[in-house]
Amino acid sequence: MITATAWSMSHAQDESDATKTKTPWLDDHPEGFSWIPGKEPLVFSGTANIPLAQEIAEVLGVRMGEMTVKAFADGEIGIEVHENVRGRDVYLIQPTCPPGVNDHLMELILMISTFRRASARRITAVIPYYGYARQDRKMKSRVPISAADVAILLESMGVDRVIAVDLHCGQIQGFFGPRTPCDNLGTR
Repeated sequence: MITATAWSMSHAQDESDATKTKTPWLDDHPEGFSWIPGKEPLVFSGTANIPLAQEIAEVLGVRMGEMTVKAFADGEIGIEVHENVRGRDVYLIQPTCPPGVNDHLMELILMISTFRRASARRITAVIPYYGYARQDRKMKSRVPISAADVAILLESMGVDRVIAVDLHCGQIQGFFGPRTPCDNLGTR
């Protein structure tokens, strides 16, 4: 069983270093930057890349949400959120990368379902690596278009927006319907 809180406590810097951290694009914003108290967005992480989620939360100046992802003896995945997310915007950081592409994808699907059932206002899936992206067209008969099927799975679970990084090809954005925007961020 892995909890984001337990991981962060065991890998945290001491408090004096944390207070010196500066987020230039937020701190130097001419109009200031603040969230509505009690309605700050929350960042949650699956098990694929907890350090990335912690860094994103730090840059945004929000805290990591508390959630447990556990594996049962038969290989099933269990998700439990430890706080109230009703009416909040949540960002789920979960690449669907190897090793364990299918496990990471299933975690993401179950996380979206959990937050939808918990009445989150908006659910944004941040997917730095979109598994199955290379299967974006039919190369021969009797094969799936797996990248489109992943989009359908995410939409059917109730994701509101998808943010991906360097998709294999831009057409993957079109696999999501008009009610689910997909942003493809490029790297420098």
